[in-house]
Parts: sequence; C-alpha cells; structure tokens
Amino acid sequence: MNNYQIGQILYILSKKNILISPIQIIEEINRKTLAGSSLDYIVKFNDEETLELSKVSNDYIVFESIELLETHMFDEAKKSISS
Repeated sequence: MNNYQIGQILYILSKKNILISPIQIIEEINRKTLAGSSLDYIVKFNDEETLELSKVSNDYIVFESIELLETHMFDEAKKSISS
C-alpha cells in the first residue's frame, strides 16, 4: 500500500459502475502482530462514513490525483472503442 498523508484527498472509481468519489485520509493505522506488520488508513466518505482504505480497495480503484483518474478513464474508453 502507498504511503499517504493525513488530510490527503484521494479519488476512487467504482469497479462496478462509473461512480467517482473523493475520499480523505483521516487516520493512519500501524499494526504489529505475530504474523508481521501492516499499514492501513481510515478514510472519510460523504463527510460522515469512515472505512479502512484496504476494504475500499476491494470495490474501488484508488487514485492519488484527479489527473491520474482522468488518464485511466480515457485509456479505458479508448480500449472499449478499439475493441
């Protein structure tokens, strides 16, 4: 998982439809267990709902900037048109 800053805004794109949403990193979680170490983040949706970023990544593609999201969407559209 990438390293993010508290307060950083990310953008997510649903894997099921074309839903785009901004999310904000509000907490960093470092876990150390017998199995090893892990890093995760708590993100805020819609000003209220919070969730771990690792769980968000199951249903959404995470982008660090709107430009990266746009590039991904244009590339996917080009692939669809070409095939």
